[in-house]
This record gives sequence, C-alpha cells and structure tokens, in this order.
Amino acid sequence: MMYKNVIKVKLKGISKPPVWREIEIPLRISFFELHLIIQTAFGFEKLFGWEFEIDKDIISSFNPMTSPCFQEHENYLDPVISMADIVLMNDSKVIYRYDYTSNWVFNIEYKGLKECKDFDFKPRILKYKGENLNDHMAGNEELLFTRESGDEIEFDIFSVNDNLSKIFEKI
Repeated sequence: MMYKNVIKVKLKGISKPPVWREIEIPLRISFFELHLIIQTAFGFEKLFGWEFEIDKDIISSFNPMTSPCFQEHENYLDPVISMADIVLMNDSKVIYRYDYTSNWVFNIEYKGLKECKDFDFKPRILKYKGENLNDHMAGNEELLFTRESGDEIEFDIFSVNDNLSKIFEKI
C-alpha cells in the first residue's frame, strides 16, 4: 500500500471567509519542495524570499550568515536537505512566511496519511476555501481591498493541480 501526507495550509489574519488549501503531498519531501507546492497552491510566482519556522528552527531561502532575520533564531536548516515530512508528522507547529514586504503568513497543520493509488506521488489540492492570491498583492490588507472591490481572483483547482503535477515531473 502507498501513502501520502495530507496537510492544511491556512492564511493567517483572514477569517471571513478564510483562505486555505488541503493538500496531498509525497511522504518524502524537502522544505524546498513544500515551498514550491504552497506557492503553486496559492497562486504565487516564486519571486520573493520565504521561510518555514518550526519552534526555534528556521528553514529559509536566505543565507543565515548575511540575513538579519536569523539573529533571533537558534538554528538554520538547509531547505534542500531538511525533510518536511518528518517535522509535519511530529505535530510540530509550522509557520510558512512568504515575501517579507507583503508579509504573507500561513499556518501548516498535519492532517494525517492518505492511501494513494499505485505510484502517484505528485501533490494535489483536495479541498480549498477562498480565492487565489498573487505576488502583486501587498498582503492581507490588499486582499481585503480586492474583496471589497469585487476583484478577487477565482481559484481554479483543476489548473492548480495540473501545475502541481508538471512541477513534480521536473523534480
């Protein structure tokens, strides 16, 4: 039998309606791969810096020796070799930050294992709530403004799952 992990990634600070994605991810996955999945799931274009925070550990796209954001954290873990699946399965509190200017912040919750068919290891969105985000929005405040003006970007689960499949063909 083959399995995948299931996680829920929820945008912090937006509740009515919330913005979240429930995502199947491969069992063995690095934080860099998890970053690519989250970026695709929410409509980002991978243009800005990012980090995962787990307790006092930071896993980031920035070099810890030159970035001031690491001064308050004890440890820096390499995003390519650090295994996200191990952290997620241990019920650690995981926060994902993207674009330090817009300050997108997401909570990641581990939901459990799901049986998968054959060797289907590609990630995919199972459920979702809320619209698509993008790199041109300046965080939660602009998201709320786009909602008020009726300019939300509709989430298309089929094209997102297709994009996720294409990304993982290359990895």
